[in-house]
Amino acid sequence: MLRLFELVLEDGTPISPYAWRIRLALAQLRLPFQAIGVGFIGIRTIAQGQFATVPVLQDGDLYIQDSWAIADHLDARYGAGALLGSPGERNMVRFFDRWCRLRLLVPLTRICALDILERLRPDDRAYFRRSREVRLDAPLEQVVRRREEGVAAFRRELEPLRSGFNQAPFVGGDTPNYADFIGAAALLWAGSVSTIKLFNADDPVLGWFERCLATVKDGADLKLPGLGRVT
Repeated sequence: MLRLFELVLEDGTPISPYAWRIRLALAQLRLPFQAIGVGFIGIRTIAQGQFATVPVLQDGDLYIQDSWAIADHLDARYGAGALLGSPGERNMVRFFDRWCRLRLLVPLTRICALDILERLRPDDRAYFRRSREVRLDAPLEQVVRRREEGVAAFRRELEPLRSGFNQAPFVGGDTPNYADFIGAAALLWAGSVSTIKLFNADDPVLGWFERCLATVKDGADLKLPGLGRVT
């Protein structure tokens, strides 16, 4: 069976947007897998310390690091191109990946940084604070001080994504592809930890997100307080 090593919070909630991409891809391909949660400090225990980041996928004796490399492996070995498509489609997914990094992951990190810190395993908290304050160039308390304004700005940035759903239900067209999973994974990650509401209830982005989540077994039961899913 495939094994997916991923970051988790103290209560076991997956906390890596990059691992969530792989979870969604595995669900679409109907591939069973075993999820193995680790903290930041525990990453070095994977495969005798070969890796510094997750996700890591173990497929037999093969270990694959980096979400894009994992998706490429899954697509080639199990998906027959269903995830990444043609070379042209693959380039478009790469572009969407870069757009999501800037327009979803960066602002959501600034909104959710303290929410994440408070739910991490105790031995991960010092590392997370130190590394994120270096990355964000400010104390976390300062980063989130005006996060209500950050949420408003984040919503505005998603208009290109939002308007696309007038033409098709998914970024990939009539059915989701890996671009959809890249975007939905960011919302899964932030929605699971955010203590502030990230979207208005009637936002078309939430409708798209729910369509993506429908590919995941038990997806309807996920608690995502930042997205209004609390039961």
